[in-house]
Amino acid sequence: MPQTYGFEQTRERRIPELGAVLHEYTHAKSGARLCWLERADENKSFCAAFRTLPYDDSGVFHILEHSVLCGSEQFPVKEPFVELMKGSLNTFLNALTYPDKTCYPVSSRNDQDFLNLMHVYLDAVFFPRIHEKPEIFQQEGWHYELQDGVLTRSGVVLNEMKGSFADPDTLLANALTRALFPDTPYRFVSGGDPEAIPTLTYEAFTAAHKRFYHPSNAYLLLDGSIDLSRCLALLDSYLSRFTAIFNCNKSAAQKFAKKGIERSHSTQVLLMRPVLRCCFLASYVLLPALGNASVPVSNGPFDSFYHNPLEPHSIPILNLKAVSHAPNRLDILRLRCIK
Repeated sequence: MPQTYGFEQTRERRIPELGAVLHEYTHAKSGARLCWLERADENKSFCAAFRTLPYDDSGVFHILEHSVLCGSEQFPVKEPFVELMKGSLNTFLNALTYPDKTCYPVSSRNDQDFLNLMHVYLDAVFFPRIHEKPEIFQQEGWHYELQDGVLTRSGVVLNEMKGSFADPDTLLANALTRALFPDTPYRFVSGGDPEAIPTLTYEAFTAAHKRFYHPSNAYLLLDGSIDLSRCLALLDSYLSRFTAIFNCNKSAAQKFAKKGIERSHSTQVLLMRPVLRCCFLASYVLLPALGNASVPVSNGPFDSFYHNPLEPHSIPILNLKAVSHAPNRLDILRLRCIK
């Protein structure tokens, strides 16, 4: 098939419910994949998304998300993101870290402003200054500093995750994910565990960018009434500097738990709001073999709530024993009503 700026269209199909046509492309030299949702929408959108499967709790991809927006090859300013927030006509501008991907979306109603946003973001994700400026990693990730004569650790992401880990909802969600997907990257905290973030080195940080922020590991998305030729030309100016890599960053599926295996792990889970109770109970019902759930081990399969005798006004803690030797058990129905 003919190529336009190095892109070859591989598929086209209509999506009636959106009143749109979906075009799928592959960039021959770099291996990047592109989707364009063609529709009559003046709010044009672009997103560069990368498959970032965590391999530990260091939060390397969360730190990368912050760091690549701290100056790049063609835009060597301290914080291009902040400058765009102040000076562009954007209708959306952000960067997002998920458990298995990192996304950099922008949108604008102005044609030239949209291309400017694309330009800045493409330069940021593919050619950031992190490889020449270690201080970006220290600022956004972690570093040592003195506070009132005491040596402490600080950093944008480290402090953010300390606040996140102070929320019981986060602790419970992390414990459930670890229990449900023990053999996959989802067992790790993609945002970073405050205890593990300081184990990340600058060398490992930059190596992660080189490995994961490659066009072959990317999905590029366009949406709206755009000038396709100008967008493809801009994309090709960056993608053509790379060579395709195949079979990169694959992940195995989680295996089913085997019957007859009993596992337990003792950690207290504070049930402070109904949403927490629903979250845990739903997980236990859907996957009775989850095994190493982060719950206290008790004498019976389900004990009632108790309070710490040393703290009579403490929050009640639920005692559970999660075992997998009876996958069809209905003990959950015998839980006492929580007022």
